[in-house]
Amino acid sequence: MIQDLLYNPDAFIDWLLGWVNANVWQLTFGLSAAAIVLELLNALVVRLRHRAALRGARCVEILAPPAADMAGAEALWTNLMGLLRPAWKRLLFGQPHLAFEYAFDVGGVRIRLWVPGTVPQHLVEHAVESAWPSARTAVVEAAPPVPLTGQATGGHLVIARSELLPIRYAVQADEPASGDERDRKQAREARRNTIRGRAHAIASSFALFAGHNRLERRRLALPAARLASRRLGRGFLLSVPELAALAHLPLDAAVPGLSRAGARSVPPPPAIASTGKGLGFSDAGHLRPVALRVADSCHHLHVMGPNGTGKSTLLAQMILSDIEDGRGVAVIEAKGDLITDLLGLIPEQAADKVVLIDPDDRNPWPALNVLGGSSEIGVDNLVGIFHKIYADYWGPRTDDILRGCALTLAHHGGTLADVPLLLTNSAYRAELVEALNDGFLLGFWHWYDNLSEQAQAHVTAPIMNKLRAFLLRPFVRSVIGSAKSTFDLGDVLDGGILLARLPKGVLGDDSARLLGSLILAQVWQAAARRARLGHARSPAALYVDETQNFLNLPHTLSEMLAEARAYRLSMVLAHQHLAQLPRDLRQAISSDARNKVYFSLSPEDAREVEHHFSPYLTAHDLANLDAFQAAARLVVRSAEVPPFTLRTRPLPDPDPGLAARVRLAAARAHGRHPASTDPLSEGDPRTQPRGGS
Repeated sequence: MIQDLLYNPDAFIDWLLGWVNANVWQLTFGLSAAAIVLELLNALVVRLRHRAALRGARCVEILAPPAADMAGAEALWTNLMGLLRPAWKRLLFGQPHLAFEYAFDVGGVRIRLWVPGTVPQHLVEHAVESAWPSARTAVVEAAPPVPLTGQATGGHLVIARSELLPIRYAVQADEPASGDERDRKQAREARRNTIRGRAHAIASSFALFAGHNRLERRRLALPAARLASRRLGRGFLLSVPELAALAHLPLDAAVPGLSRAGARSVPPPPAIASTGKGLGFSDAGHLRPVALRVADSCHHLHVMGPNGTGKSTLLAQMILSDIEDGRGVAVIEAKGDLITDLLGLIPEQAADKVVLIDPDDRNPWPALNVLGGSSEIGVDNLVGIFHKIYADYWGPRTDDILRGCALTLAHHGGTLADVPLLLTNSAYRAELVEALNDGFLLGFWHWYDNLSEQAQAHVTAPIMNKLRAFLLRPFVRSVIGSAKSTFDLGDVLDGGILLARLPKGVLGDDSARLLGSLILAQVWQAAARRARLGHARSPAALYVDETQNFLNLPHTLSEMLAEARAYRLSMVLAHQHLAQLPRDLRQAISSDARNKVYFSLSPEDAREVEHHFSPYLTAHDLANLDAFQAAARLVVRSAEVPPFTLRTRPLPDPDPGLAARVRLAAARAHGRHPASTDPLSEGDPRTQPRGGS
């Protein structure tokens, strides 16, 4: 036969055509059957492949960053091109596909990538976060995008011409979708049916991609089931820019109902301790406790965050860690909530160590003579505090008068509450001045006594009105009006507990600031006296909540932080936002409080402090931290380590019964009833009637 074909091909062709003619029905049936079998086999293979893809399928939900661009979308699809298989693999095993979805419902707008079970989800997550570094991803169940029950309509888009012709993909973010007249007419007609109208409106928006090629709508049967299975057919070929134009994150900054990405979670470096002053636990990587080493806490800690973000929870955790480990603790706050909670959480065996300064406490209050201790340093601090708090109403003469009064009273065991009496009672003043041997002080009082009564009232008015407003409060008068303090701040730093609760709503703004600053000055003086102990000093901590109210000492904060480290006194400075701090205080905290823990910040503050956390965390991350999530940058063995994020550990519920017992124990150990002031002897000038001048 082959020889006949070679020598006489026409005869062979005639024979073949005759055979086909004679068997045309058998051939037609056989070929049709073969085609049907092949198609059925192909459909079966496709179904089996899709069923395998559905097993383990999930959705990677994308939380969009504050701003997205088309370059990110192109990067996403370029990264995902690695999922494309060679031709022979596609023939044998098929080609896995992804589904990029926008879902709109009463909960808002959700953007998802459906990932088949045959594709590792982490590849898709990494591709998204690589394309948009500020985006966040979460793996959720691959639920149907459209409810399977109820009415549904839908369609799919195909290219109208050859795949060789591009669609228009260089589209501006704010360019409206025009569509053609046929689209407009169909959309108008579809308003009769809300569901169909919305479907037409969505499809019409793709008309703006019309160029050399365009997208045409085709009706989709059983749309809810087809969308639930994510099986839409072969599709068509697009370039990366074309695909990015069709499937990308919103380019507009304001999209109603769209939830933007929160902060990224960064695991703590291995050098971060798990024991010490507890901060919370890691929220990325291996779950473990996160703590600040006691030695590293002497580099001081800056805590910042608005109300309700977890700042007080963090402070309470650290304070309780110090108390449980027997370290000295002093806490000063201007609101009162922190100390109220601490009283119900402090170990009961430490109750007798507590010194509680609280205007709302019904037990006897403690006493603290702010003119005790080193008279010169104490007076410098006292005058400096008044000067800073009342800077707009303070002059050299006012400064001179308060300094002279304070030095005179300090030499005789007096108190700040005695200043008005010293300035107005000549007999009391003469008694104290007579015992002075300081020529400068004697000269000052000689000048004052030579003034007329009217002149004395004039020069002392600025001091008297400030002190009168301060001392008219029984609580303040009781705390600072005793010549003998009922507790020793040196003992507090050596393992005691001082809790100064100074709510502005009870004391007033100026009185709370003044009393808190005076207590802070006394703690500072006690820390300075520890210098002579050398290496025998035990570590102690000073916590100042609402720092801006109480840092009014005449020293610069940089000097205080440097000296405190030498005294083994760690300072924790907490407040809500940077605008509360003067510029010099802000700069000192930024540079000298080397440990930093920040909760969700305002965008302005986030940009201001971003350089402390870059490149690990951005301003967007710092401004979008969750409640009780914080960004931290700590010092480990005098070296800064990379920043990380953490979550504070929830505090147990405070025990009101324990709080009452702690209050009572503190009052018994250190309290003094307001009525039981130091008795005056019969010869004390304060018992005599007021004299002239």
